Amino acid sequence: MTEYEYEEILQKLRKEYCEKIEMLEKSIQDDNGEKLQVCRHRDTYQYLISTDGEKPKYVKSSDPRVAQLAQEKYNRHVIGLLQNKINAIDMFNKVINPIDLEESYTSLSAGRQQFITPVFLSEDMYSEQWQCQEYEKKPIYDEPSVQTTQNGEKVRSKSEVFIANQLLHFGIPYKYEKPLKIGSVTYHPDFTVINTRTRRQYYWEHLGMTDDPAYCDDAIKRLRTFASAGLLLGRDVIITAETQRVPLNTRVIDRVITEYLL
Repeated sequence: MTEYEYEEILQKLRKEYCEKIEMLEKSIQDDNGEKLQVCRHRDTYQYLISTDGEKPKYVKSSDPRVAQLAQEKYNRHVIGLLQNKINAIDMFNKVINPIDLEESYTSLSAGRQQFITPVFLSEDMYSEQWQCQEYEKKPIYDEPSVQTTQNGEKVRSKSEVFIANQLLHFGIPYKYEKPLKIGSVTYHPDFTVINTRTRRQYYWEHLGMTDDPAYCDDAIKRLRTFASAGLLLGRDVIITAETQRVPLNTRVIDRVITEYLL
């Protein structure tokens, strides 16, 4: 796992912690300075509630203040722990953030850069290097279903045009039907895409004929092969699908791009 992926995971964890703190803070009511004490007495517990400056008074466990004060003290404790974890994440992200490693090259003059092979690439450099990698494209013959994307590339369906155009719109580098060899078999996933921020690569398969049982069987076999090779659905493989009655729409494409590639 790269430092870019660590940063992404920690940012998601930080967001989750912040949401939990917000939820817990909303649940805490004004306790009027009341405090709960829980004392063990033989085989049972006794409960006392005190207010600032007053002597504690015994109350029954059924008193609603007992549950309220116990929960609120727990909530405050958890909020403190979560805040400590958020502070730790912020500190860790500050240390592990690779921007200073990238700037060790990008901050140099062009005259010096030409003699250096950088170890850490900026997002733009990484994207350019990835896109420059050549591959043998699968032939596309003139068929009724063949469409042309906004950048003049031929693809096999209207839905693939939508996907390619949205990737182009968001500036996501992709390669159409780039060969993927697993064992002795070569597959051609519809789109091979990267998240330039995390440096993570995904294979995006669009299942455009899920009305056809034979097509579905073939797709499931392919996904099973991918999984056997360590390419897991939702982690390494992105799936979109449609039927004739339920076509693909750009809202779904945009949500996928936002979730995985930005």
